[in-house]
Amino acid sequence: MRSRRLPGFRFEVQAPPPTDVLPRMDVAVFVGFAARGPLHRPVRVEDAAQFEMIFGDNAHLAWDEARGEPVYAYLAPAVRAFFRNGGRRCWIIRVAGQPRSNYFPITGILHVQFDDAGHITELKPGFARARSEGSWSDGLRVSASLLSRTVALTIVSVDPPEFEAKLNTPDDLVVGDVLRVTFDEGYVLQCAVKSVDPIVSSPPQRGMYHVICDKAIWFKHSWSQLPSTQAGNAYTFTHDTTSAPIPATIPWRAESPLALDWPTSDQAPTVTIDLDLPYTSAPQLGSLLRVDMGSDQFWLRVEDVRAADTDASPPFDGMRVTGQGLWWVPTHGVLPASIDLAERLSFEMWTRQGQSEALRLSDLTFDLRHTHCWDALPTDLKLYPEITDVPRRDYAALWQAAANPRFPLAGSETAHVLFVTIGLPLTPDFYLESDPQTDDALTRDGLSVFDASLFLDPDLAEVGVRDLLNEADTIRYQTLTPRALHGLHAALGIEEATLIAVPDAVQRGWFYRGATKPNDPPPSDPLLRPEWWHYLDCDPPPEIKPVREPDWSQFLNCDIFSNLIDPPVLDHDEADPLGTFSLFWTQPESNPIYVVQEATRADFKDAIDIYVGPEDRLTFYGHSAGVFYYRVRGGREMFSSDWSNGVAINVAPLTRWILKSADIYSDETLLTIQHAVLRMCAARSDLFAVLA
Repeated sequence: MRSRRLPGFRFEVQAPPPTDVLPRMDVAVFVGFAARGPLHRPVRVEDAAQFEMIFGDNAHLAWDEARGEPVYAYLAPAVRAFFRNGGRRCWIIRVAGQPRSNYFPITGILHVQFDDAGHITELKPGFARARSEGSWSDGLRVSASLLSRTVALTIVSVDPPEFEAKLNTPDDLVVGDVLRVTFDEGYVLQCAVKSVDPIVSSPPQRGMYHVICDKAIWFKHSWSQLPSTQAGNAYTFTHDTTSAPIPATIPWRAESPLALDWPTSDQAPTVTIDLDLPYTSAPQLGSLLRVDMGSDQFWLRVEDVRAADTDASPPFDGMRVTGQGLWWVPTHGVLPASIDLAERLSFEMWTRQGQSEALRLSDLTFDLRHTHCWDALPTDLKLYPEITDVPRRDYAALWQAAANPRFPLAGSETAHVLFVTIGLPLTPDFYLESDPQTDDALTRDGLSVFDASLFLDPDLAEVGVRDLLNEADTIRYQTLTPRALHGLHAALGIEEATLIAVPDAVQRGWFYRGATKPNDPPPSDPLLRPEWWHYLDCDPPPEIKPVREPDWSQFLNCDIFSNLIDPPVLDHDEADPLGTFSLFWTQPESNPIYVVQEATRADFKDAIDIYVGPEDRLTFYGHSAGVFYYRVRGGREMFSSDWSNGVAINVAPLTRWILKSADIYSDETLLTIQHAVLRMCAARSDLFAVLA
């Protein structure tokens, strides 16, 4: 009865649901060394395959002499173990010092730089960069192929650096498209579409559109008259510099005064040019070569390289380069009479890593105002932005195509640039290597020095727990030049993470063992020549001594004088990192047969014959590592010279970074990193540091 309630109203207060919920405990942050990927930028990864696509496989570091095996970074194995043990999501922060990117020439693509007024200031070959820094792209090769579509276009007027044209349908062109217009007189115009608008007229002209183009560059297929000179200079290019002038000559011939195969269609002409350059320094097939002939400038796409004709008069010791190209016309104010062909151009970019299947991006364009311009291909830092950044949408379709599978190249988004084609083929033919590098792989990976600075933000390395968050917010938001945090401190912005590990903090470190110059071997003993001792009694058998010349005081056979052969003088090139080097020697006699020996001991007691023949040069490719000794002798029929001077060559292994031994290990770097991790976790209050 007491539990009964009387009729009426009453109010009950419902307690709100608890606002404090436990965070996910399976979201981890891993900080360490990766083969590729964005630097100091947290990237969310959902599985091991996604990690490998972005950051690559195990990153090679050094060589362990005690175990006789390579040493790899621990980041990739730690991430794979995390997912094998049930992990669902983790964040990766790649750390390094100051790594450098590889740059790749794109066959048949010319970079044209304009000033603010639209005038051309520089021409150079187009280069793409690897999507992230490091040596991971050393084995990458790049090619391209042209895509062309005919456009019904009528040019109305030319007002450099712009011109106007009429178009029948707007679907053929959009802003940023590149046009190639070929004229009957042999001129070629390449330009970018600036605007496409309907033509307003009275009476109305239906289906007609007004096109304005800018960034115009003119070429011609041939000279209108003979050039002032047949000799000039050629130039090769890397992404940031021009080679020294190379003396170049167009080989005139009486039966073909220009030595050029000028086409009758819009095809680029085939040109042969002699370069005063050693064959070993030949430009890559598919690369662009600039040739200055007097006041004319010719751009050649190299399609064939061979040794020059040694029978020429006068003799020429160089190389002969053949390819297609165009002459640049710096100024052109008169409109040619009629158009032979108008095309809208795009292209495909192809990449190949080693023997793997080629990867392709299609429908790439040449001007940044187009949403599919290749120069807007994203680097890893752009594709994986900061957590708080707003995603870019101007090149969204291009970036999505390059993201999965991850395309290995990126552009530079250079302002006031137009990319044009020079002999670009319809199908990919030559795959070009990156610019040559002088430093070793680990240096270009930014890991030549192993210390705590690789893992820490320089402005937060010594900050205590109380001030860490305030200092981090000041760096990110309140300074005049805000910046993102580096190293493991970049994890401060990952709110969902509850675990953090720095697996590569336990590395022992490494040191560089360069290629040292070994001492040349001592002179070899003379050969034994019994024919020099015929004047000695044969009973008992005489002692034949190794001497360098016969006893001239004795009465000797006449053929001894006529068959004395001086020993060759041996020289060599130093071995490059791939184990390539050459031996070469003098020729004291005409038409000799040479014998070259190789040994691993300076006394040549284990020597073997590695070459027998008439050549005076021997080149080795991919020789195994070690110190090797060489000598050569020459002869004819039954007569031979003594051995030449010996030379020693150190073929250094590709891995010159050696892991420090355990007995000299110091835990200073490890403890510095672990203290920094603990201070950050204490400042956050919701991060658990895994130190092991």
